[in-house]
Amino acid sequence: MNHNPIFPLTYEDLRERPKECIAELARFLQVPITDSFIEEVIKACDFENLQTVRKTQNQTLGKIYRKGIVGDWANWLSDEQSKEIDDMWQAKMTKCFYKPRCCFDAETPC
Repeated sequence: MNHNPIFPLTYEDLRERPKECIAELARFLQVPITDSFIEEVIKACDFENLQTVRKTQNQTLGKIYRKGIVGDWANWLSDEQSKEIDDMWQAKMTKCFYKPRCCFDAETPC
């Protein structure tokens, strides 16, 4: 038995195939799955819905998300910063047996 179970999940995967990702996560967490449950989770976690909720609640933790756009980091980081993050990220995630789908550079699409 794995004493440190990890469920790798990326924002990109969630955007591309939300139903499958939520179903996989529910199975991992051993939560009963129904189509209505999956739809409820998708609606609750929809970026626009989260924006609305954030505006109506007292936010003491600060803003934890930006635009909900895959790859928006390229508009904010220099090539040097992107390379530094990419190198650190790959070194750490390889230890978790996670294979990246893209690199943090403008030429390598996710």
